[in-house]
Amino acid sequence: MSKLKSLGVLFGVLFLGTWPAMADRITYNVSQQLVGGGSATGFIVTLGNIGTQTTGDIWDWDITLNDGSSTFELFGPHEATPNSSATVVGDALTATDTALSFDFGASSGEFLIDPISEYFCLAAKDGCVDAGNAVQGISWKVAAVKSETYLSKEIFATVPSATPLPAALPLFATGLGALGLLGWRRKRKARALTA
Repeated sequence: MSKLKSLGVLFGVLFLGTWPAMADRITYNVSQQLVGGGSATGFIVTLGNIGTQTTGDIWDWDITLNDGSSTFELFGPHEATPNSSATVVGDALTATDTALSFDFGASSGEFLIDPISEYFCLAAKDGCVDAGNAVQGISWKVAAVKSETYLSKEIFATVPSATPLPAALPLFATGLGALGLLGWRRKRKARALTA
């Protein structure tokens, strides 16, 4: 019985020990129509920090760029085939627990996910300078967004609505696992005694 208790405690510590780290991250759904045509859809995962975002706050992403006839997918570092990196410049990118926003009215700032030339870019003023006129979202396989008015903060990604996970669920799952293991051991012991 002491081995079973030890195993249950070990499983509980391992399972529950990783739970807060997983719960801290926030996944935002991206659904952006691009200036000049096309779209960017997918998701961005942050480390869960609220407020101004930096490069270090962007944990992962999977964004599909569509120019109307072709698509290109940007994969972050935690996807199966990563092909791009993320850069945040300035303080125009902000997060709440429900949305990612970019302030096109900021004096400067840029949020760029870029493998080589197919990229997703949000820019205040005349950012994304490496893109030339692709900042308008005109070039093939290039997804870039710029507000022509430079006036407002725009929400470009939101958290999908979902039923929150009850806090006791991991503990409940651990208990079920321990009960299942206990039942299996009892059956095995009973078979050994009757044999």
